[in-house]
Amino acid sequence: MTGLLPRTYWCHRGYEGPVRVSIAPTGTTAAYPGLAVDWMRESVRAALPGLGRESFATAWAWLGDHRAAEVAVRELRCGRPYEFTLPTDAGCWTWTTRLVSVLPLRDPCLASITPSLSAT
Repeated sequence: MTGLLPRTYWCHRGYEGPVRVSIAPTGTTAAYPGLAVDWMRESVRAALPGLGRESFATAWAWLGDHRAAEVAVRELRCGRPYEFTLPTDAGCWTWTTRLVSVLPLRDPCLASITPSLSAT
């Protein structure tokens, strides 16, 4: 197993449409599928106040569907991406989570002690 990159979940909220909206696209990483789905749900919940009646109802139904959240976690555990799309009057929001490999970052604070660790 040596040489494998660490795995994490990339979470992204994006928007496509002709109308500029006040909630900017954003993204984050999550260490576990459950955390990724939690991020998606919180991000959808944060968008609720700006939604029209129909979009609000769709988002609210998705948030209330706990089986869908469990399915999302299972899909992510199997390495399959999960997506929630929310059409609005102004355009379309999409929340996506997928498994990705990441390059570990080197901590600059540890750079001075790294040579002494490898010398032993």
